Amino acid sequence: MGLISGIQNWILKDRIVKLENEIVRKYGSDFYAAMLRNVTNRPVYMPDNIEEYIQSGYLFNPIVYSVVSFIAQKASTIPWFVYEVKDEKALSLYKTASPDLQQYKKDIVRTKALVEIKDHELSSLFVSPNTL
Repeated sequence: MGLISGIQNWILKDRIVKLENEIVRKYGSDFYAAMLRNVTNRPVYMPDNIEEYIQSGYLFNPIVYSVVSFIAQKASTIPWFVYEVKDEKALSLYKTASPDLQQYKKDIVRTKALVEIKDHELSSLFVSPNTL
């Protein structure tokens, strides 16, 4: 009984694959993907290109859009600079400084710990990052 049902399943799967291929050949993969969205619970994969990821993933899904926008907004407020460490002990103190510590005291500790490097190649990248 198990052998017969296994053969029947194999024949059925073969017929489904042939039908899928015929639909894709006749009507195109976009039509086939739209049909699957409406007919089955099978996953539908979008084409593997950047524009499709943005259109179907980022702009179409409000949760992804809000999370990515939130992260981008917060990252845009960070003052990006390239620093060289002068004093490891002062850097450790600066990293562990209390949020209640007055700003001018934090600035003093930061200037003891770090020196900004103006002519570093990353500095120009922070000013105008990759548009993609």
